[in-house]
Amino acid sequence: MSYSAWKCDRLHNLAIQGPLSRDILRKFINNIDELRYFRFATTIADIPVLISRIGYTGELGYELFVHPDNGNTLWDALITRRRTARTNPCGNASTRSRPN
Repeated sequence: MSYSAWKCDRLHNLAIQGPLSRDILRKFINNIDELRYFRFATTIADIPVLISRIGYTGELGYELFVHPDNGNTLWDALITRRRTARTNPCGNASTRSRPN
């Protein structure tokens, strides 16, 4: 299970990838189970977010796109909730690496 973040001046992107990603987002979005591949939802913790179900790691996963003004707030909300799950924040490069 991993989180990664990417940032630019117009949009922040946070990815939640892995078998527990749906469980984490369910704490924010009641109908996350209804979100199918390549579909979108729009808020987390009262923050406007574009959420896409795209598992680019070959596992269940979601990408969250948010305005830079809300990026830190969204990150904090997700990190606070993840403490109850077996998850770790990581950089985007970790999704491209393979274990030995």
